[in-house]
Amino acid sequence: QSWMGGEPGLLQEEDLAVDGLTFALQLYGGDMPEPFRDLFYLTDGVGYLYLPPHASAGIDRSGLFFVQVT
Repeated sequence: QSWMGGEPGLLQEEDLAVDGLTFALQLYGGDMPEPFRDLFYLTDGVGYLYLPPHASAGIDRSGLFFVQVT
């Protein structure tokens, strides 16, 4: 299931070290319309996006995006 904010679902490593980043959204490949259903190369893949909680001028801090499949 895809959603924004709150807590991630189906995350396989609950103690994931994300270095102060905040969960932003979750994308489930099966929720995508064609032709994007294979966005993660597997329909069952779940993508997670973590972003810095605050933007600061002059500080370049990237987020973290990864995909998990079971």
